[in-house]
Amino acid sequence: TALLLLAGSACRRERCDRRWSECSRSSRPTSEMSDAVQELPSVWCDITFDLTDDFLFTGSGLHHESFFGFSVEGLPISDLMSPSAARRFMELVETIQASESPGCIPLTVRVSTGLLEVDLFLSLLRRTQRASLAGGAARYVAGLRARGD
Repeated sequence: TALLLLAGSACRRERCDRRWSECSRSSRPTSEMSDAVQELPSVWCDITFDLTDDFLFTGSGLHHESFFGFSVEGLPISDLMSPSAARRFMELVETIQASESPGCIPLTVRVSTGLLEVDLFLSLLRRTQRASLAGGAARYVAGLRARGD
């Protein structure tokens, strides 16, 4: 089973890398580039999740509970961060809203076993993508990748 998961991850990464390479040749954002960017968290992050306009976890499930050690559905993401990290997160939000480009910052988040050093990837969902989701509640797609020692 582990080999199948690794093979599937490698295939997704290769497909995403190829799409990103093709899209990055363009100087103007395209729907293909946006689609490739939306795939990045699922390829490079340990866990992905959606956030609402007011930065609440939405659509979370058992895999999120397993990662954090508790349910995060409806929880503000800032509850998992220190006040200084929450300020840096909001600065990232302002940057991606202004540029309509994804961003990534290192953070320390709270999990059930203590604190975890992660890289947080955040991207703004396009309106068409939000409309296709249940109720259109998600506005951001995010991912966390644990940082190695």
